[in-house]
Amino acid sequence: MEQDANAPPMPRVWWLAGTNHPYAPFVGNALKWQSYAYDDGTTYEGLMLNDVPHNKGVLVFGNGLGGGIQKADRGDRYEGEFDSGFAHGMGQYTSVKGARVPRCGVEYDLSPFHRRLEAGQDPDAAWAEAQPEIEEKARRGTWLRDTFYTGPDASGRWCHLAEIKGTEGEVQQVVNKARMFEFKPEGEVTLRFAQDGNGMPAPLMQDPLHYPHGTKFLAPGPLGQCHPIPDAPSIKAAMARAAALHARIFDSYNLAYDPAPGSILDKATKLWRKRQARKQRLLDRKLQREKQRIRRMEAQE
Repeated sequence: MEQDANAPPMPRVWWLAGTNHPYAPFVGNALKWQSYAYDDGTTYEGLMLNDVPHNKGVLVFGNGLGGGIQKADRGDRYEGEFDSGFAHGMGQYTSVKGARVPRCGVEYDLSPFHRRLEAGQDPDAAWAEAQPEIEEKARRGTWLRDTFYTGPDASGRWCHLAEIKGTEGEVQQVVNKARMFEFKPEGEVTLRFAQDGNGMPAPLMQDPLHYPHGTKFLAPGPLGQCHPIPDAPSIKAAMARAAALHARIFDSYNLAYDPAPGSILDKATKLWRKRQARKQRLLDRKLQREKQRIRRMEAQE
């Protein structure tokens, strides 16, 4: 049934957000961010479809299991893609025993890094010092049912080395996106598990009103402009990478109105205009033939 253009807009009901109900604020956008802390201590933060994990999120195991994963220890994490409640697609499984276990990729033993942390070493120095040892112990290949099956297979029957390296790069992007759904100030996980010594919810870095440890330069607007960026090469390099990533994403969704002559976008624009003009000429000829047919019918009458 077509809606009258002069009719008042349909009312939008906020509690129907994340559904396909016609009164939902965004009809058809059924994915909704959720933060759940389950009774067994398991937590999930990410996108859900009808209260079931779907798309991307982070699952941290408590005393139970979930996501279709049959074996897990308390504190193990799965970060990545979900499909109808099951861990499915690109993702990273991090064990509390110090290993990252993929399906087709690389397994890293992080115990050298953890030993240095327990000894009181600075985290950045510990990670830089442990990197060669971690890389030396890395296992690349194929995992079946959470068990290492075989190393890189040049025949292509199992994971090829090029596929493993490509998978590792894609997984890192998926994991970074999934982690963006964690520790929101209003999330149930944050309120229940991010607490200070008195048991009160601890203010986190994502709280727009709280920037501890000399990080006020990260605050948005005039507040951040009042504080200089620390003279630390690592922070400046991270900010430069973030700015470059932002520019790349912006450029991929916002095309220039006047592309440079001879560029790929300029050639594509000319080809598109040429095809549009051809399509319009065909439409005009079709309309002209239709008008001639109608005039002949009227003349016969």
